[in-house]
Amino acid sequence: MSEFIIKTTVLVCDDDKSHLFIMQQMLESNDYIVELAEDGMIALERFRLNIPDIILLDVNMPNLDGFGVCEAIRNQSHGKDIPILMITGADDHESIAKAFECGATDFLAKPINWSMIPHRIKYMLKNRDNLLSLKNSQERLKNLAYFDSLTGLPNRQLFEEKSTSLFEISKRTNTFFAVAIFNLDNFKRINECLGYIKGDELIQHIANKFSANVRKYDVVTRNQTLDLSKNIARIGGDEFSLVMPNLKTEFDAINLCRRIAHSIATPIKLKDYEVVITASVGIAVFPSSGKDLNLLMKNADIALHNARAKGPGNYEVYEHDNRIRVDNPLKFEQCMRNALKTKEFEIYFQPKVGIHSGIINGSEALLRWDSKELGTIPPTEFIPIAEENGLIIELGDFVLNKVCESLQIINKTLQHKKTSISVNVSGQQFCQDDYIDRVKRIIANSSIDPCQITLEITESFMMDKVQASIEKLKDLKILGVKLSIDDFGTGYSSLSYLKSFPVDELKIDRSFIINIAKDQKDVGIVRSVLGLANSLSLETVVEGVETHQQIEKLTELSTEQEINIQGYYFYKPMPFDDFLSVINQPSSLVRFLIK
Repeated sequence: MSEFIIKTTVLVCDDDKSHLFIMQQMLESNDYIVELAEDGMIALERFRLNIPDIILLDVNMPNLDGFGVCEAIRNQSHGKDIPILMITGADDHESIAKAFECGATDFLAKPINWSMIPHRIKYMLKNRDNLLSLKNSQERLKNLAYFDSLTGLPNRQLFEEKSTSLFEISKRTNTFFAVAIFNLDNFKRINECLGYIKGDELIQHIANKFSANVRKYDVVTRNQTLDLSKNIARIGGDEFSLVMPNLKTEFDAINLCRRIAHSIATPIKLKDYEVVITASVGIAVFPSSGKDLNLLMKNADIALHNARAKGPGNYEVYEHDNRIRVDNPLKFEQCMRNALKTKEFEIYFQPKVGIHSGIINGSEALLRWDSKELGTIPPTEFIPIAEENGLIIELGDFVLNKVCESLQIINKTLQHKKTSISVNVSGQQFCQDDYIDRVKRIIANSSIDPCQITLEITESFMMDKVQASIEKLKDLKILGVKLSIDDFGTGYSSLSYLKSFPVDELKIDRSFIINIAKDQKDVGIVRSVLGLANSLSLETVVEGVETHQQIEKLTELSTEQEINIQGYYFYKPMPFDDFLSVINQPSSLVRFLIK
């Protein structure tokens, strides 16, 4: 079978017909394909019809000279890399300089040595190939330096460079500018359970969801539709960033981020698996969240940290408050330690209400900090720091002690009622070797019934250390306390593990409740969890209930079982005295609220 050879095409442009004839004969004898043009306009027409590999161009021609032809070719995208050999007079130095200014690759002085032409063409083509190879290598290096190899999205370096220029534009135009950081919740579980190949495939799906959601965002800003498809970046293994310039309001940024987060949470098919993963989002908006780009990036990261502390699938917008929390973390930590000594920490209680009975069936204890020096500080800000510096152990003991004291008062005041209180347990507390002894000692000192205490442990933490968690949970059950799986639905529990956990309660994460009134996928998830809890004889708590539409949907889904509702629709977290008054009132008042 003969090998197919692609011949080189040479475009020769000269108004001297004898030169054209000689050039054609000489080049064709060397196996080149030759295109001829007698003036500049014809040369451009020949170029448009059949783009050559190299061009030989005389300077002096009628209609359009060689300089004009060279410049016109270089202005076309497919003419930038074609070698152009300009033919000039032997002592025409001015023409030679002008030829290079117009984009000529090389020049040939008259009189022409015809025998050298093929060698010159061969040299120029080889040089072109080398330059193209170098250019391609540089392009590959640029891609490696600026783009993520897995998703094709910009990486952190390109994201920061581009954000700088976009930020300056927003400052000049006096418009809102926002930075958002998205972190995939519990992504490590995907790699552990399905392997890194499936993990990479999931990342690619997530990147496609980002691009689809921001390609043409439907907010009009400065009389044009936002196109943010080039403003996405993958800045870490499971982290993505989005920069949003030229916004009319900061709510535009929030709405877009919520839409992206909701899209990410839709099921993704990975061959035999259907995976649901959520994202936590931190948002910082210029100028309210910071006056320069570095501060915005830092504050978006702080907002992300706070969002993750609230649980999977949450978002947080950074609010500019007391700078000591950001600028002087050591001072902040010292204030926290002093707060434990000076009793600035307080326990608030949020009741759980039976959706059908209207009866308050217990409550959750929530830690609050009203600092004399720093003001009111939300748990999403001080709890993560307490976990980092180890203060969470002492805070955990403080909360359990206060809950036991509160139950003693409740039992004496309301002798005809017996309530229970849930206490959140951090992963660090649970891992302490002496944690069970601590719980046992605190409860024994209070003389309350251990079954009045429910310890809430997050599903994702238990799934990280399954066998050790099961053993410790069994030991806690021996003490008589109740056990609850918090944030259920976000930690990829398998049914085989779930039935092994000696728990009494499932707590459905609020991320499945936010859109339950209009999202059928959330409805399906909640219906499945309720059915699962019912089949395993577990109590169920639904948190984050805030609207009447959510109540109606949950009532519809729980016709065959009683579930407990927790959220602002009924009660916000309240101080102990208010809570005591609430649980002492007739349950009919709550039942009226449900109806």
